[in-house]
Amino acid sequence: MVKGSRVWALLGLLAWGTGSIAVMGIESAQAQDVRGLGYEALGTLTSKAGETETQFLDSIRAPIRAFIDRTGFEACAEIGQAPDGKSWGLILGSSHSHIGCAVVVGRVPSGMKPTGVTIHGHPALKRFSPNPNDKILLGAMGMDDYDILPLTRAAIDHFSPDDFAGGPGYLATPAGLLYQNGHPGSETVVKVSTAAL
Repeated sequence: MVKGSRVWALLGLLAWGTGSIAVMGIESAQAQDVRGLGYEALGTLTSKAGETETQFLDSIRAPIRAFIDRTGFEACAEIGQAPDGKSWGLILGSSHSHIGCAVVVGRVPSGMKPTGVTIHGHPALKRFSPNPNDKILLGAMGMDDYDILPLTRAAIDHFSPDDFAGGPGYLATPAGLLYQNGHPGSETVVKVSTAAL
């Protein structure tokens, strides 16, 4: 459970009926705003000797996608960097929500410093009924009529408007990594070098 820490929620775009609405208002929220939201640490992942940041992130993209594809829930983490700048790590977690994932700011592997950059992935769900954690996030966003909505996820392979608002980060897609710098329109495909350092 995330208590008393600032969180970012990386929320996807939801479609309602034939129109679309962007779920807004959760980025940089305080945990008390989403009280009761569950969180599970899925594991600590660190780079191999000589791996660049993008090589490391690309190497863990498949396990991130496997969790998302198996559960239908987002997974996320803030990226940490060793003080010498030569290794990377993260503590992957999930809020067990179809529409968002709370990244605990500063939660990185021991001995690393937070970079302020995140990684997450969107589930490929088309339609779903909101679970209790979805309802907490939807309620925190002022969407109290969620029980009457069949919700639809979109954009498995693109950042949502809320992702841009949440700051810089990577998106683990089935086809590869994307990066955005926190500004709409900055989405780029990450080219990962296979050359060893």
